[in-house]
Amino acid sequence: MPQKEVIIVVPGAKYIQSKILFVQKFVLFFYRLVNIKNPVYKNYIKDWEPYLKKDNRKIVLLDWDQGLAPWSLWLAKLMLKVQIFKHLNEGHTVNLMGFSLGGEIVINTINEYKDGEINKVVLVCSVNTDNTMDKNITKFLNIYSPHDLLATIAIKVFAPVHGGSVMQGDSVKNISIDNFGHDNFCINDMIENGTYKGKRITDFINEFFDK
Repeated sequence: MPQKEVIIVVPGAKYIQSKILFVQKFVLFFYRLVNIKNPVYKNYIKDWEPYLKKDNRKIVLLDWDQGLAPWSLWLAKLMLKVQIFKHLNEGHTVNLMGFSLGGEIVINTINEYKDGEINKVVLVCSVNTDNTMDKNITKFLNIYSPHDLLATIAIKVFAPVHGGSVMQGDSVKNISIDNFGHDNFCINDMIENGTYKGKRITDFINEFFDK
């Protein structure tokens, strides 16, 4: 019988949810600046689940508060470690997927694990404040777009030296998608031109996990 597999998905932040008025106005301005159509992000990953779910594969969405405060990120990392511990003890092959700021949470978490404990990792339009992956993970897939202004600007602001959309490491595969914005990633849009025309982000992810 095939070993049970789980994909633990860490969604990004709900950037617009700030109780401080001037912060909210700044965020709205920032979204308009980078041409984001829908600044209040729901958990689009729930819409992705039918594309990702297969026999003997479990999808777990990390239900963190999706805030930007340091304690929110710390709690998200703790929650992710709890889920990893739970599924490793249940005999699952553990895979992780980080979306937007969720990718940063994934990267910060896996550095604490031994080689081989985490099977595969996927980052989608991730905000990578450190783009070097030293861990010897079996496979590491990073999907990004040079035209994703939200992720690009966030990386330049928060990590101008060590950050980058392109990940580096022996076990890393980078896929660059032209003319794809943060919104396009969120709604799993079909790629309309270029090398990957006709594909969706979930197609890359399924190919990666099925190997």
